[in-house]
Amino acid sequence: MVGTLLPTAYSVAVKNAVGLPVQGVQVHWAAGPAGGSMTPVTSLTDVNGIATSSRALGPGAGTQTATASVGGLTGSPVTFTATALAGAATQLVKQSIDPQTGTVATAVTAPVVKVADQFGNGVAGVIVDFAATGGGILGAAKDTSDGAGLTTAGSWTLGNVVGTNTVTATAGALPAKTFTATSVADVPARLAFLTEPTRALAGDTIDPAVQVAIQDQYGNLALPAKDVVSLGLGVVPNPGAKLVGTVDVAAINGVASFGNLAIDSAGIGYTIVSMSGPLTGAESKPFDIGGVIKAIPVTRLGPVAAALNAQTKKVYVPGTSLLSVLIDEREVLPQLTGFESPFAVAANEATNQVYVSSLAGVAAIDGLADVVRLVIPVGTGPKGVAVNEVANRVYVAVASDPLQRGPALVPIDGSKDLVAIADVVPLPAPGVGVAFNPNDGFVYVAIPTLQEVVVIDPKPGSARVVGEIRNLGKGTYGVAVDVRTKLVYVTNRDDDNVSVINTVDFKEIARLPVGRLPEAVGIDPDRGVAYVGNSGENTVSLIDGAKLNVFATLIVGPTPKAAVVDPVSGRVYVPTQTDDLVRVIQP
Repeated sequence: MVGTLLPTAYSVAVKNAVGLPVQGVQVHWAAGPAGGSMTPVTSLTDVNGIATSSRALGPGAGTQTATASVGGLTGSPVTFTATALAGAATQLVKQSIDPQTGTVATAVTAPVVKVADQFGNGVAGVIVDFAATGGGILGAAKDTSDGAGLTTAGSWTLGNVVGTNTVTATAGALPAKTFTATSVADVPARLAFLTEPTRALAGDTIDPAVQVAIQDQYGNLALPAKDVVSLGLGVVPNPGAKLVGTVDVAAINGVASFGNLAIDSAGIGYTIVSMSGPLTGAESKPFDIGGVIKAIPVTRLGPVAAALNAQTKKVYVPGTSLLSVLIDEREVLPQLTGFESPFAVAANEATNQVYVSSLAGVAAIDGLADVVRLVIPVGTGPKGVAVNEVANRVYVAVASDPLQRGPALVPIDGSKDLVAIADVVPLPAPGVGVAFNPNDGFVYVAIPTLQEVVVIDPKPGSARVVGEIRNLGKGTYGVAVDVRTKLVYVTNRDDDNVSVINTVDFKEIARLPVGRLPEAVGIDPDRGVAYVGNSGENTVSLIDGAKLNVFATLIVGPTPKAAVVDPVSGRVYVPTQTDDLVRVIQP
């Protein structure tokens, strides 16, 4: 075996001319080119004319030679031959290229390893196992080393996913060897939406930006593709809708990004399709675009306000002298009559009663039959109206109370349909918008001429003013409470902005520009959005209650006077005064 001492020493005989042994002759010993050694390298012949030396084989398997020589003698040198066998297997040695790169799902050079002893000689008859990761396929999972110690997996086909593929060769306790191949994408074949379009408002940019990937046939990003990708509408729930923004974009490293896409019309179930030359196109998942999805006619109404009973799903819309009731987003005829210049409306969901302020007083409407039960005198110039459902009280801002003592907040006992005269709270000037906050039990009244909001504790027997929030914008008008964020929104009609007030300390924390002549505010507490009707134009401003910014402006129709939110569906009903319609906004 290579590297070992032969069990029998080499020996030569030195004789004279007549064939008799010669003692004391020095014999030189030398290992052949395969290496190894002779010990000793010189030796003297003994009385029998014999000289000996031990042979240690070199590291290479195969034939190894050694010589014994005496200068001048016939037959010198004498050559000895030994066959060196490989030692025990101690290692696996890579014999094929590593690492390497190839296209997904194609063949690369198959792994080959040599089973070797400590000197690198091939060892035959050893079973080697081959195992692939990364989705690759091998021609053979096992192979037995041949006479040269070589084994192979036969073939190696890379997986169809871009990335690292490996093959590990193992043989018992020998240290394993791992081959690596990096797979790259195939040629561009198809498109896919990397970032799908998501819900947005009509006309607003779809965020995050839509991204379309150029992929190979297996779905890998085709780097560094630069093809131009074009987008268009697929499913169009609103036939007149248009996809606006940059719709043709050259890909960068296989990805086309569309940063300013918008759809100009509301609808449910839009899709976007992508195209690029011969590549197979793709269609996005369905998504919705919020905005005005319908307009409900209200007959010769001239609507000025709106209220929703979330329990019955009825919307009450007073106009110049009539009141329309909407059920299932349709006007119910005939309309209610007998209203003289109505101003505001509020619904008590607990009692199913609706209250409308007008010059004659506050009309109480039975929400079951939708008939006016009576008109409650509350003084002169009634404006805003709000409801405390738990206490069954209705609060109305008037220019002068029933006793003609001046501007006041007048409470109505809903159980008796009577003004609670003892709990009337004087105001510093006539109020307009009124809102009740169930969190603190206070009533908030906007005073336009003083640019302030008066805060009132309406508790029976001790009703009083508890605070005045001053120095707001000009023409403070509409008031609404977000019960979740504990914020009050106040429209400043003459300054075209909205004040946001913290109800904890009665401080104005933001003043946000909106459209012209903002009046009423509707709150969607679940979605954290405030809707502001801008009566001086044809828009509704949308305020993000968390970020306190106007994040969208929707065109609705001329002179929007109110915005009332269905807390379940999130739909917003906006009466537009001069065209006798109620727009429905789908957020």
